[in-house]
Amino acid sequence: ILVMHMQFPTQIPLDFENAVQGSINTIKQQPGVSDYTHTTEPYSLSGTEAKIITGKLKKYGIRFTYKQLLFLKDSGLSQIMVMYHQDDKNAEKASNRIFNSIKLL
Repeated sequence: ILVMHMQFPTQIPLDFENAVQGSINTIKQQPGVSDYTHTTEPYSLSGTEAKIITGKLKKYGIRFTYKQLLFLKDSGLSQIMVMYHQDDKNAEKASNRIFNSIKLL
């Protein structure tokens, strides 16, 4: 599980689509990553601009699934990512519970 928040000065405009693509590229370019596929969809998060990325990859031959939520709020970019072995059904259930429980205050 990865949770990250980056705060930017208000005079620096954030390009959300570039941030999403940058996040995808960061995963794809990690050492040992191959067979990478993903889908990106808009996500409803309390009226905040958000995208959810669902992907599969191999890292050093081991198959993984991941889900990542990125959202902009004020002048900050936040992301939550869960990655697990592709055949781990308990991790898949835990991931779904995490993403189903996310709320912004």
